[in-house]
Amino acid sequence: MRGELGEAEFRLILELFLDEIETIAFRLTSNDPALMETDLHFLRGCSRNLGFRALAAVCEEFEALTISGRANEVRLERVLDIYAHTKQVFMRALAGSQAGQSPDAASKIKSGIRPVSGHG
Repeated sequence: MRGELGEAEFRLILELFLDEIETIAFRLTSNDPALMETDLHFLRGCSRNLGFRALAAVCEEFEALTISGRANEVRLERVLDIYAHTKQVFMRALAGSQAGQSPDAASKIKSGIRPVSGHG
C-alpha cells in the first residue's frame, strides 16, 4: 500500500487507521452487546486492512460469539492485549523500515504473531 500511495499519503492513512482502532478498542464494553458487535466488526475490518491477522482473528471470533447471543463469553482483555502487542511490534517495524532495517517485525505481524499472556 505504501508504494501505491507514496510515503506522505500512506502515513496519513496509517495514522487514521491507528487512531480509529485505538478509540474503538478502548471503548469496547460488554454492557452493550449490540455496540460491542459493531465495534468488533469495525476492528476486524481495520485490522485486516493493516495486516494485523491475530487481532482480526480474535475480533472475528468474538463478533461471532456476540452475534450468537454469547456476548458474556467475550474476553475484551484479550482484544486489548493483542492490540497492544500488535501495535508495539508494528511501530517498531515501521521505525525500522524508515531506518533501512529489515522489516522482520512487520512480517511477524502479518503471520499472525500473538502475544504471550495469561489471557487465552
